[in-house]
Amino acid sequence: MQGTGLLTRNFFILALINGILFLLPHIVNPEITAGGILAMMYYVIVGFSLAYITLKSGTLELAIGMHAANNIYESAIIHPQVSILQTPSLFTQAAIDPIYELITIIVIMVVFYLVTFKIKPQWKRC
Repeated sequence: MQGTGLLTRNFFILALINGILFLLPHIVNPEITAGGILAMMYYVIVGFSLAYITLKSGTLELAIGMHAANNIYESAIIHPQVSILQTPSLFTQAAIDPIYELITIIVIMVVFYLVTFKIKPQWKRC
């Protein structure tokens, strides 16, 4: 993100560029084959959201935590049979519904953003 920050200072454009860059290492995942263009949009939205949150907060911890929580949830609670993460989980999803996945991640990212920046919890820094 620091490299692309040399191109522009616009948060939206930086987050979009980094959302597309987030897709690149994930493009070989079997989820892309199963979900097609909508699965690609999923990764771009996740990358965009995490980049925007990083720019807005000025820290990488929120994005790392959100990405880790997403991966842990998918590997431990429920994951599709065609997942890159081949771990035992509580539930296995027989097929990927890319529209459902896309809507779900949009809602999750909006809620995460609102909780983090708009509700303003009274957390004390150490």
